[in-house]
Amino acid sequence: MRLWISAFSLACVVAAPIVVLVVIAVRAARGTQPVRVGVLVGVVGAGLLSWAPTALLYPHERPCATSITRCPTVFGTEPAVTDDSPLGYWLLLGGFLLVALVVGWFRWARPHEIGAALALGPMVAAIPTTPRGDNDGLWVLTLVVLPILGMGAAIAAAGATAAGDRWRARQGQATLHTQVAQPAERVAALVVDLVLTGFAVWAAQRLRGGVPDTVVTVLSFGVFVAYVAASVHRRGATLGQQVMGLQVLDADAGTFLAAGRATLRAALLTAELTVCALFPPLLLTEVVVMVRRHDSLLDRLVGVRVVAQRAVPAELSSPLTR
Repeated sequence: MRLWISAFSLACVVAAPIVVLVVIAVRAARGTQPVRVGVLVGVVGAGLLSWAPTALLYPHERPCATSITRCPTVFGTEPAVTDDSPLGYWLLLGGFLLVALVVGWFRWARPHEIGAALALGPMVAAIPTTPRGDNDGLWVLTLVVLPILGMGAAIAAAGATAAGDRWRARQGQATLHTQVAQPAERVAALVVDLVLTGFAVWAAQRLRGGVPDTVVTVLSFGVFVAYVAASVHRRGATLGQQVMGLQVLDADAGTFLAAGRATLRAALLTAELTVCALFPPLLLTEVVVMVRRHDSLLDRLVGVRVVAQRAVPAELSSPLTR
């Protein structure tokens, strides 16, 4: 049985890059932007290496299903940590983030490709190699947790790409050009802002202790509205949008929004997110509009546009090539 599991694990390791290559071939056949095959194969391999500590450090249930202690790993080696140790999962998260930041900074691949490639290998390899403590939640791990980690890696890669673009522009290696923000960039920025707001509310609740749920809910809405309104009014962007290199501007004047207008947009955004959470089909409608028109229904209502600054190599930014 152990030999079968090891052979299946090896097959997964070999199959994961092949799947990525098939996807790349399909994209190339459709004439989309060229993808660096070697980079993505390397990212898949890095994702598998990030998963390896989870399989190598922890005891596995199948080699000794009737035993409670002294179970070996799935590869038959002595486990280095106990079931409840978070070390392997911190290494997994750290590996994902490190690869995403490096590959994103140098623009070796696009952020969504980085996140998908990182998650693909562990999602396949986790099926036969998941540690003993996670067997009951295997499907949650492979279908929810690892894709979420991949999405987080894509967000980190997008932020690193934007930071790298700004650095290259300051070094004279590239010129920043303003473009309409892509839907994926806007969603990534929103996720960052929601996480920051949620952490702030959670920290406040922990400090206060025993705060009723109703108060926490109202506080969450208020903090998010105030944070988004103040950030957009003063800097033209929230922290999440700054990470992604985005700005929220008046659609006609191209300037930052006035305080009242920024507050109105923040309140409507909060209401929109709440309604979409209660009625998901509305979220799908919003995504379709963003993909087709590169703006949202809310942007059209308030009269704003969200732009991004992208780096173009200095040798390609002359008047004849713009």
